[in-house]
Amino acid sequence: MIAGTSMLFMALVFQGGDTISAMTFITQKQILSLMYLGVIGSALAYILYYDGIQSIGATKAGGFIALNPLSAVVLSFLILGENLSSSMLLGGIIAITGIYFYNK
Repeated sequence: MIAGTSMLFMALVFQGGDTISAMTFITQKQILSLMYLGVIGSALAYILYYDGIQSIGATKAGGFIALNPLSAVVLSFLILGENLSSSMLLGGIIAITGIYFYNK
């Protein structure tokens, strides 16, 4: 993640122009959102996922990857106030049911 961030930052610097000046318009809410995405949504999630792989093995842990989009939808509902559609609810039920049967 550090390497990817460094490369993207270098692309920003070398592109220059309006892109760098546009960074002055970034709000505190946007910075906090990016920090949440980087720290919670990426780094912490990967650490926990790899701990799960170590605990239950790669095959069983692979079944839980379906929780990624499900958790994104639930968090967007709880934090951002996004609407939930019936297809999202159905998809969540299918994902949880699949994980249940996969581990049974």
